[in-house]
Amino acid sequence: MAQVGRSLRIGVERERNKGSGPHRALSGIRTFAAAALAGVIAEILGGTLLISAVALGTAALLAIAYYRTTTDDPGLTIEIAPLTTSLLGGFAIGNPTPVDASGVAVAILLAAKAPMHRFVRTVLNNYEVNDALILAAATFVVLPILPNRYLGPFNGFNPSIVWRLAVLLMAIQGRSISP
Repeated sequence: MAQVGRSLRIGVERERNKGSGPHRALSGIRTFAAAALAGVIAEILGGTLLISAVALGTAALLAIAYYRTTTDDPGLTIEIAPLTTSLLGGFAIGNPTPVDASGVAVAILLAAKAPMHRFVRTVLNNYEVNDALILAAATFVVLPILPNRYLGPFNGFNPSIVWRLAVLLMAIQGRSISP
C-alpha cells in the first residue's frame, strides 16, 4: 500500500488547489489515491494487459469529465494526472524509486502551474525559447547518437567529447545560434 501512499502527494496538491463549489476541479486526494490503487491492483492481478485496460478506462472517464467541464479554459493537465497516477501505481510494484521521483515531478508540475505559466508568458522571449530548444536538441537528440570512441588515423578525435564541449559552450553562453 506504500504505492497508494506515494500518490497522496499528488492528491494533496490537487485537493489544496481545486477550489470549492460547483466550479471546483474534478479530482482531489481521494481520486488520486483511488487511481493509484487501481494501478496497483491491476498490476498484481493482471499485469500489463490489465494495466492497459485500467488506463483506457481511466482515460474514458477523464474524457467524459473533460467534456462536462464548464470552464472557459479547460486544460488537460488535471485530466492526465489521474491517468499518470494510476500507471505509476502499477509501475510502483517493482520500481519504487523511479515512481517516487515521477510522483514528485507530477506534484511539482501541478503545484507550479501559475509560476510556470507566468515564466513562459512574461519572462521568456522568442529567442530564449528557440535557444532552449536548440540546446535540448543538441543534448538529447544529437549527443546520444554520436559515437563515443576515438576515431581517426591516430585515434585523436572523439565525436561525443567534442559535441559535449559544444553543448557546454552553448549552455554557458546562454545563446546558441540565434541573432
